[in-house]
Amino acid sequence: MRRLLVSLLCAAAVAAVAGAAPASRFGIDFSVSPQPGLAFAGSFDPGYSGTAIAVTPFYQPGPLRVEAGLEAGSSPLGWQVLAPVRVGAAFLLPPFTVETLAEAAPGAALFQQGPLFVIGAGAVARLTWNPLPRFGVFASAGIRFTICPAYAGFSGIEYSTLDLPLSLGLRWTFSSRK
Repeated sequence: MRRLLVSLLCAAAVAAVAGAAPASRFGIDFSVSPQPGLAFAGSFDPGYSGTAIAVTPFYQPGPLRVEAGLEAGSSPLGWQVLAPVRVGAAFLLPPFTVETLAEAAPGAALFQQGPLFVIGAGAVARLTWNPLPRFGVFASAGIRFTICPAYAGFSGIEYSTLDLPLSLGLRWTFSSRK
């Protein structure tokens, strides 16, 4: 995971020097994300971890991309709400944009006895088709490791998942300065 994050940050630095994207953009993404899983509680256990919907505002000064949003969906614990923060690089290849992002996602599992702290970390690769200057359609794939440290106190099971979130969404760009 550390190598992946270092690679993403290096890609962002190279893109910043190369000037791979417009000067400044901001907008909002809306997405639906099915989340197939690879592992649960530290054991290989392929299956379906749940589905989430997300609303994610973004700011893109040059080739650097920063996102902070809200994601709600189902998980093996029930319902959970996360606040993913992503940072990475965006490469403009008209009419497409390619993005690589590192992610930290703190949040809460809405467990029956009360909300429990959840945190995830991962990486995302995204391809956006921009048929209009302020509108785009995107697909992304990623990997996310999520843990809920307090869950073991309720169940005796250490809660952790390794998921491969896939997303489809729409992008509205409010501003674009070149």
